[in-house]
Amino acid sequence: MKEADLERDLRLGFRIPEVEAGLARVRESLGGVAELWASRGPGVFQTPYGELELMLGALALPEGSHVVDLGAGYGRLGLVIAEAFPKLRFTGFEISPERVAEARRVYALQGLDPGQMREADLSSPEFVPPAAQAYLIYDFGTRPAVEKVLRDLQTLARGQSFQVIGRGRLSRDLIERHHPWLSQVHPPRHMGNFSIYSG
Repeated sequence: MKEADLERDLRLGFRIPEVEAGLARVRESLGGVAELWASRGPGVFQTPYGELELMLGALALPEGSHVVDLGAGYGRLGLVIAEAFPKLRFTGFEISPERVAEARRVYALQGLDPGQMREADLSSPEFVPPAAQAYLIYDFGTRPAVEKVLRDLQTLARGQSFQVIGRGRLSRDLIERHHPWLSQVHPPRHMGNFSIYSG
């Protein structure tokens, strides 16, 4: 993780190392069953602030658009939206209650609605993504879990159009190989670590 991102996290009031240390202990007690990315450290699963700003700028969403982060970690995307794109709405979903609690604490410190960050198991049959104009998917879990969310989005696409930011090898590979409704109807925009697809 870049030094500037660590400094920004600290300025915002995050206590990520402490939360991640607790998650690593939880993972060990479960015998490594839960995939929370805890063993890899937050530098691996958190998208840099500058890249989030680039993503949102590239989306060029109209005022009032809803952006949903599927696998939101500590909710960095919502913080970027609040600071640089305040006319957009945000909802983040994260499986770890500890990360959600920390994100909500920091959101409250920053005068933001903590309810924007929600705990959810995206692989659960009960979870259905809300309607939005843009979704961010960044390899939040196993291949079947990411595939399930892409099928959910395909169902939503029958009644609305939206953009999907795919970040990470797994998400982009699944979109490119198994979801032509998203990758082949409109030409995707590949921008380094992420791609933008229109469904």
